[in-house]
Amino acid sequence: MRTIYRWRWVAMSVAALAMTALLGGLSVHADATAAEKPVAPAGGTETIRFRLRSEPVEAPAPGTTTPLRIRLTNPHDGRVRIDALVGSVLTVSRPDCHATTSDLTVGPYHAPPGLPFTLGPGETVDAGTIPVFVPPAASAACRTATYQFLIIGTGVRLPASQSA
Repeated sequence: MRTIYRWRWVAMSVAALAMTALLGGLSVHADATAAEKPVAPAGGTETIRFRLRSEPVEAPAPGTTTPLRIRLTNPHDGRVRIDALVGSVLTVSRPDCHATTSDLTVGPYHAPPGLPFTLGPGETVDAGTIPVFVPPAASAACRTATYQFLIIGTGVRLPASQSA
């Protein structure tokens, strides 16, 4: 069960929005990969959406809740406001585990710092957790499965006048 500890501090990263090449210049730490998409500016801000994938991790013990900790980094020159973070199951290693709510539940984002929050240039913040619960009656297949989680976030790149 050593991999269960890998996701306790899955380092997730987000960048402020300049799209470059294929992945848009995101800073990715440790057990996560990321991609971002800027959306047309509205009202002086540029809306961003990003996806973060954890490395595969083993399920928590049945009857327990384990926090999926999120760490975000802004490697760009401007400030970024994070407005939403939502977690879900991306993949399951066993085809006989359907990962329904009777087998595994991914809860709502919980923090401090709370939403929304702002990341300054180069700032890294432990951005809270998303709880993962495995009920005591989870199926045998899901108890022994390996999961990959997806975190979807939205925010805005703040204009220079708000970046000082």
